[in-house]
Amino acid sequence: FVLRALDGALAGASHRELAEALIGQRRVHADWRDPRDHLRDRIRRAVSRGRALMNGGYRDFLL
Repeated sequence: FVLRALDGALAGASHRELAEALIGQRRVHADWRDPRDHLRDRIRRAVSRGRALMNGGYRDFLL
């Protein structure tokens, strides 16, 4: 999930486009504007974690 989110973000996809590709259009359409922002937060965290891995965090898996 994280690497797919990073790949999409690096390709220029918006957070909503990422959510639709990773979670599904139906769920995103129903929940994207939920005031609790669960879907948006999930995508933000995935992209952030992917960037951290790309910038050296992957080494933690190797140790």
